[in-house]
Amino acid sequence: MWPFKPKDAAASEKQEPSFSNQSPENPSTNLSDPASWLVDLFGGGPTFAGPAVSERSAIRSTTVFRCVSLIAGMVASLPLCVFERTKDGRREATEQRLYPILHDAPNDLMGSFTWRELIIGDLLLGGNHYSIIERDNANRVVGLMPVLRQAVTPYRLAGLTRYKVQVDGGQIDLAQSEVIHVPGLGFDGLRGLSPIGVVGRQSIGLDLAFAEYIGRMHANGAKPSGVLEIPAGISADNFKRLKAQFLDEHGGLSNAGKTVFVDKDTKWTQVSLSPEDAQTLESRRFQVTDICRLFGVPPHMVGESDKSTSWGSGIEQLSLGFLRFTIEPWLKRTEDEFQRKLFNGSKFYAEFDRDALLTMDSKASAEMFASGIQNGWLKPSEVRHLKNLPAAEGADQLFINSTMQPIANAGKQPANDNGKKLPVAPAA
Repeated sequence: MWPFKPKDAAASEKQEPSFSNQSPENPSTNLSDPASWLVDLFGGGPTFAGPAVSERSAIRSTTVFRCVSLIAGMVASLPLCVFERTKDGRREATEQRLYPILHDAPNDLMGSFTWRELIIGDLLLGGNHYSIIERDNANRVVGLMPVLRQAVTPYRLAGLTRYKVQVDGGQIDLAQSEVIHVPGLGFDGLRGLSPIGVVGRQSIGLDLAFAEYIGRMHANGAKPSGVLEIPAGISADNFKRLKAQFLDEHGGLSNAGKTVFVDKDTKWTQVSLSPEDAQTLESRRFQVTDICRLFGVPPHMVGESDKSTSWGSGIEQLSLGFLRFTIEPWLKRTEDEFQRKLFNGSKFYAEFDRDALLTMDSKASAEMFASGIQNGWLKPSEVRHLKNLPAAEGADQLFINSTMQPIANAGKQPANDNGKKLPVAPAA
């Protein structure tokens, strides 16, 4: 996958620190507090609720899957463009060498959407993402190849960060400048903490336990919907007839809700949902909210709207807060790493197009475009370009609403270009 070795690899191998204490064969490995890679290898760590939870097994929770896919998919849906700083502001640098790599395809195995979705998915599940920076013989970036976060071990050496990467056929050691490393929240600036392993394991374990309990209750439970009490002394033929009649007329989904009519002295007793079962359903609802809290996702976005406001201004504000307080930090964290490793010291930089979110809201998009054109900060040609419309004659210029005037002139008689006052139309 990476047919190269860093130029200083030989030197680093002589002085790199030992990682032997991470080997399963090493007796010094503390099994009471194993490393994260060992936890994932054996299916995750235990939880108080029972199920073992790892970064991989956590995705079996429908709430976890939806939260991760929602955030990762939303970030990946924003175009990632390269811009150049100019004296007049900035311009989109489509001719820059890194533009097609970041915007279209970072490598020959996947598109940019898949790669960016993978970045955020790694961060949400494991707290770190790693991509190898592939270069040609002229030291130019030609690709960005993601690697499993479990296969990478970052460490510090001589004031710099280095990365030991397990690949097919052995192990390579890479310098800081050869790896895109986007870390999540952490304590040392070297490695991000796993949201699943460090924070959410118990909550997700309880959610998985509830799902298993409910599933087993329906599969193996002996609790019927009701009890049909038959008087003593009934003949075998009458019992078979009654049973067949009851199942035929009242069994199955098609007969749900029908009134039960039985023979004389036969009594029907309804079996209702116990308070314990009702509490189980309410507790599972709480687990959905708790996992949403872990990822910063409003519960209504994963289908839990039991205690949310109706679709309207309340939901709109929650969604706006989600974009501002959850999505934006992930965007900035990723952009900073691209700037540091790919554009450091140059006039170019990469940035996600936040305005792309408006394209899904036709009302907000129309209001923004109208405001931009009427107030002279947006050209009609720029709007047509954003909407993929052909160029129009006379559209490449700024306009201003001619009815606007200084407040000091309010009530004064207007004048023509020569300064001569114009007649004022009589009031209707």
